[in-house]
Amino acid sequence: MAAAISDPSSDNNHVLKPGIYGNLGFIMRQVVRLIRVNKQEFSLGNVRSFLFSRSWAERKASITTLFASDPYTLQRLVHSIPGPYSVSVSDDGMILVMLDFEAYVKIATTFRSRGHATCEYFSRLFHNSAFIAEPRKYANKPYGVWEDRKDVEPHVLCKDAYYKQVPDIERIIDDAILPNVGQVAEVGKLLRKIVWDVIVFGTFGIKPNKQTERLLQVFEDSAPEFDYALRIGGEDLSNEWSDHLRKLNEELYSWCVRVCNERKPELENGVDKDRTDILTYVLKTYKTIPMNEIEGPMKAVFTASFNNVHCALCGLLFKNAELNDAAYEYMKRDPEKNLDQVTRETLRLHTAIPVTRKVNPEDNFDLDGKKIPVGATIVLPTYAINTDPRVWDEPLEFKPERFEGRKDVGYLCQPGFMPFGAAWDLGGRQCAGRFFSYHVVSTMTRKLLSSYKMMSVGHNNYFDMKNSAGTSLFRGSCKVKVEKRE
Repeated sequence: MAAAISDPSSDNNHVLKPGIYGNLGFIMRQVVRLIRVNKQEFSLGNVRSFLFSRSWAERKASITTLFASDPYTLQRLVHSIPGPYSVSVSDDGMILVMLDFEAYVKIATTFRSRGHATCEYFSRLFHNSAFIAEPRKYANKPYGVWEDRKDVEPHVLCKDAYYKQVPDIERIIDDAILPNVGQVAEVGKLLRKIVWDVIVFGTFGIKPNKQTERLLQVFEDSAPEFDYALRIGGEDLSNEWSDHLRKLNEELYSWCVRVCNERKPELENGVDKDRTDILTYVLKTYKTIPMNEIEGPMKAVFTASFNNVHCALCGLLFKNAELNDAAYEYMKRDPEKNLDQVTRETLRLHTAIPVTRKVNPEDNFDLDGKKIPVGATIVLPTYAINTDPRVWDEPLEFKPERFEGRKDVGYLCQPGFMPFGAAWDLGGRQCAGRFFSYHVVSTMTRKLLSSYKMMSVGHNNYFDMKNSAGTSLFRGSCKVKVEKRE
């Protein structure tokens, strides 16, 4: 779809230059500035202003047009681009914003480098996980250790056994929701602990207790600084963590290590051998994988997927309540096939994880035969692509039937739909936790819709989300009356 770029002011047509694909002007200059957020520019007042302003006019007027925090601003911005990508230049350098599926896939499958600071950030979080991939440290191998680890990450290895977790997950949901039957509940708050409990159980096989509740509090306490650290790391800028953040991260990681180390001898002694969690499955089935290559990925899968799953399910229940039980009615017509389509539509509309990359000297790739210069920032706006009006009719409406008859070109990846990024099948580095996240969203969708009816109470309900620490974070309000279905 991409047309060749030409620059009438130069005979050199071998380097990509600002062209005709949209004048992003002031907002794009804010994008670069805010991607490179520093302590002087970062303001709790600005963030608070953003979080509580919902209209487009308010967002546009606020400095927290923070594209990195507001998927709707970025969506509005890139949907004004008439071509497949836009090139703009600010005082800080060139920005390339990819709009459509083909352009996204080309960048995602060609761009091999990750910054030192980004990989160092992930190394602190997820020791020995494929997340830490950095070519420069691994003989310039594409994606670094990802090529070695992508097929042995624990959550990938046991993807065909997830169905065994379903009965226990449904019991966790019932235990949490049944006390709320007949009462008014706030969806975001109601689901927050349930999603956490389900994910911790699915990864480690540990049912809700005081320790898992403490871990949730640690995660919530560390989230704001994690978000800041990731933004700095994403621009390949070094960032020292505070003692507070270091201690919280260590508490989460130490818990993961302890559980991993305790589980192996338990299994060898025949204790809890029938567990259905990821950790137990991998320890029983893949006994040659060193323990130190399991601990980091195990922490990664339960912390990295939490916000995204919670945001998606909040969006689903909000839409179902707003549309008078439409998602439930559609799903029950053909429970297996239509559950998949409801899950896809939930992920399409209610996850938003923009990816940014900075072109490094060792990168060598182009668009339309034009080399993208070193130092350029590349923005891959997933939410804008998922709601591309050139692909979907009424792209902002919840219509799961839109997936009928459509085929993926890779796992959960097709034009107008890539909630986990460019598919591994196409050569991309798709989200490592894609199988587990889909499993949790799908399982919880079926249980929540089929067992409970949650209808809107009042007229002030709305769905909103922002990006935090590379994940989608629910920032809406939805009060519902909880009833048990017959």
